[in-house]
Amino acid sequence: MIKQSIKWSQVFVCICLLFIGVLLLPEQKAFAAATPVTIQKVDYDNENIYVNNNSNSRIYFATETEAAKGNWEIMDAEAGGVTMIDFSWLSPTTDNILKIKGEEDQTQARITINERTKKLEISINYTNVNNLSINDTIASLVNIMSSEVLIQLPLMIWNGKREMEDAGRILHP
Repeated sequence: MIKQSIKWSQVFVCICLLFIGVLLLPEQKAFAAATPVTIQKVDYDNENIYVNNNSNSRIYFATETEAAKGNWEIMDAEAGGVTMIDFSWLSPTTDNILKIKGEEDQTQARITINERTKKLEISINYTNVNNLSINDTIASLVNIMSSEVLIQLPLMIWNGKREMEDAGRILHP
């Protein structure tokens, strides 16, 4: 009888130790297997690419030429599953091809960043120059064209009279 109670006591102590061990061990998170990174969206206004991490801990990116040489830029994947890559360093006047891959899944995503030309063309129309008075400026003769509409507010032209012109209206600063 004493041997049986000792045996039950040993079993009870083992179960208690097992329970205490489970409580004291640090929590281990289960990670899903990484899958290839994917492109969520390209924001041309702010010059950012949003990449879905897909459980990759780091994101590698490079131009197609640099990727062929093995020269990759590396950044830690952001929490939340989406990493933002700034592409303002790329030439805005030509199409650029970027390759993006993850640390764990090295399958490459390929994206073409289109030309982002942002230039103004300014010319002067001299046909009405004879209609200007001595106090007038040449602001009414200037033509400003943009290859891309970027202006959100009306274009203001300083006319030299401490006033600004906006589509024929005179505004006082």
